[in-house]
Amino acid sequence: MAKGEFVPKLFSLLREGISRKQAGQDALSGVIVGIVALPLAIAFAIASGVGPEKGLITAIIAGLIISIFGGSRIQIGGPTGAFIVIVFGIIQQYGIEGLTVATFIAGFLMLGMGFLQTGPAAEIFSIYPDCRLYQRDRRHHFFLPGQRSPRLANGQDAGCLS
Repeated sequence: MAKGEFVPKLFSLLREGISRKQAGQDALSGVIVGIVALPLAIAFAIASGVGPEKGLITAIIAGLIISIFGGSRIQIGGPTGAFIVIVFGIIQQYGIEGLTVATFIAGFLMLGMGFLQTGPAAEIFSIYPDCRLYQRDRRHHFFLPGQRSPRLANGQDAGCLS
C-alpha cells in the first residue's frame, strides 16, 4: 500500500482479523445507532417535503455505504439536520428529480476530490450547511457566550460571517 492511500477500515479489519467478541460489540453498536437514526431519517424526510419511506431507504443505503467504506471503526453516519433546509429548497424548486440530480452531482464532485486528493476542498461541502444556518440565525449567537462561527478541521474559522 502506498503512503497516504486510503483503505476502508472494514477492509483492513478483515485482513488483520477481528475477534468474534469485537464483531458482536460492533454489530450491537450498529443496531443502537440504527434505532436512533431511522426515526430521525423519517422525521427529516417529512420535514424535507418527501414521504417517510424515502427517509428510511436513504438512511439504510447511506448507513451501509458509510459502514463499508468508512475510514474509522468509531465513525457514525446518519441523517444530518442541517441539510433539511437545503433539501427542502431543492425539492420545492426542482422537485424530487432535481434533488436526485443534485445528489449525484455532489457525489461525483466528492469522489473526484477524493481521487485528486483535495481533502481541504472537500470540507467546503460539509461546512456549507452549518454556515447557512449560522448566517440565518447568527443574531441569536451574539447573546450566547462562547458561540462562534463553525470551524474547519484545521481549526480555522469557516468564514461564515463574510
